Amino acid sequence: MLAPPAVISANSVSAQVDALQREDIATQAFDALLARIDAEGTPTLKARAYALRCQRAVGADPEAVRAHADAGIALARNIGASAELGGLLLCRGYIHERADRGDAAIADYSAAIDASNRAGESGDAAQAHVLRGELRHQRGQYADALSDLQNAYRRYVALDNEPQQSYALNAIANFYADPRVADYGKALRYYRQLLVAHRTAGRTGEIATARFNIASTLGRLEDYERAIPEFRAALAAYEAEDNVDSVVETQHAMAAMLLRMARPAEALKTIEEGLRRANPGDESAHARLRLLRGSALRALGRAAEALTEFDAAEPYFVREKNLRFLEHLSAERAEAHAALEQWQQAFAARSRQQRLSRELDKRLEQDVTARMRVQFDSERTERQNAALQRESALRLRSLRDAQRIRGLQTAVIALGGSILLGILWLAWRFRRRASEMTTLAMTDELTGLLNRRAALDRLRRRLRATGGSDVPLMIFDIDRFKSINDERGHDIGDAVLCEVGAVVRDALGDDGVVGRIGGEEFLVVLDDGDRDAAMGVGERLRAAVEAVTFGERAPGLRTTISVGVSAVRPGRDRLEDGLKRADLALYDAKENGRNRVRWRDPG
Repeated sequence: MLAPPAVISANSVSAQVDALQREDIATQAFDALLARIDAEGTPTLKARAYALRCQRAVGADPEAVRAHADAGIALARNIGASAELGGLLLCRGYIHERADRGDAAIADYSAAIDASNRAGESGDAAQAHVLRGELRHQRGQYADALSDLQNAYRRYVALDNEPQQSYALNAIANFYADPRVADYGKALRYYRQLLVAHRTAGRTGEIATARFNIASTLGRLEDYERAIPEFRAALAAYEAEDNVDSVVETQHAMAAMLLRMARPAEALKTIEEGLRRANPGDESAHARLRLLRGSALRALGRAAEALTEFDAAEPYFVREKNLRFLEHLSAERAEAHAALEQWQQAFAARSRQQRLSRELDKRLEQDVTARMRVQFDSERTERQNAALQRESALRLRSLRDAQRIRGLQTAVIALGGSILLGILWLAWRFRRRASEMTTLAMTDELTGLLNRRAALDRLRRRLRATGGSDVPLMIFDIDRFKSINDERGHDIGDAVLCEVGAVVRDALGDDGVVGRIGGEEFLVVLDDGDRDAAMGVGERLRAAVEAVTFGERAPGLRTTISVGVSAVRPGRDRLEDGLKRADLALYDAKENGRNRVRWRDPG
């Protein structure tokens, strides 16, 4: 423990504040430093110390630091310390959220964003956006939730904060996996992207979470047989880490899936285990598990017991204004009353369920249609273009008013400024359009991958930059693609091309680039590696495509690829020689049964 001197300078106090940010500082020493800063520091340093104390303790015991957070917020507001205020509001918002005070949490997150933006503190603003977005998503506020999550993701990308980028991307994937959004293909793509990133970084807990999310999404696609093993693997990993909250959440999800598989007895056993392990103070977990237990009891013919569980769960969802769970609860209650031949109560519950369903549909239609299906960058560009158009219209109206009110001289000045701005705007548009045209010239229109010209150009550049080392490459195509087009139509064929291209791009990661070079044929240019490494990448891509499902778009459709791998030897080969060898290797894969990887040696 550090012994405080009788008198310390302001600079020394500032140094102690910096010391508080060390993660390895012991609790006893941390408390001693806080006492010194509280006694002798400036108001700004005290506010910063309040924020650090709140951040350090909030994860373990949120309510224990609530009064401390309140005091810090009051001090930060009084002295105008926006950066410290943002951090303290963020911390208190999390305290409210953990205590199931949703309205208060959203209010604090919103105030934290405002304060952090004033202070230029992008990290705290991003964290507040992602927490507010997740909470809004839970409450069915879809459009606002997606806007928050995308804002957080863009901020973390700008900050080059990869772990938090992954967190925000996971929240976005969760949004698309929501049954009322139901863009499951996009959700699976993001989850697989996250799984690759977590494996690369060695994040064991996050790997378990990615597998949990993949399992949940497969379940929504009714691919239960593939989902249950993913759940069991995630559960074992969470139990090994003694992550009780995640264990309970996984048991809840598994039980829900077992109910959908008409296995209520197994589901009830899993639910009971979840209730036994759930934290007694976690009202959310208990309410959701009791709702699920009611569903299992109803499926087992124990409708009266089920209604008791629904009665116990409902107050929490009413208090939290959680329309999604209230809708489900009302539907289950209607079924239970009907099983007991309580027709009036069943009718009332069904009417309530339909009313809640219409309200959720209305929210989804109003809030999500304009923004739900767009990519991050295109959405930002559209907003910027709309703002520019509005600004241009305002300038024109201002110019006309100036002509009438201020006379010709003022009008000429305004017109000159407007013309200058117009020239600058046109120049910006020209550069932007030129960039877009360059991108279009190098991009395959259907899949968004590199086109043939761009892919071959990338291979040529790799050969020039290699320094004499072999450049590995592979050519793959989709097995029996013609029969897919013939039997299911060209729309499904196009969807298969897009999905395979996206899955290969995600599975390839930073190991190289992929382009579509014609029909169902693709070229992969690897950054480096020997024969074994290249074959390993090829096998990874083959396995990733084999795992793809198409859900309701094409029930029962599964697709595979055959991969030919070779290399180009700079100075000894022409580019065409390497491509020919890869093509011959692809032919070998086809001849030996498809859905496999074959190598052709450069000689």
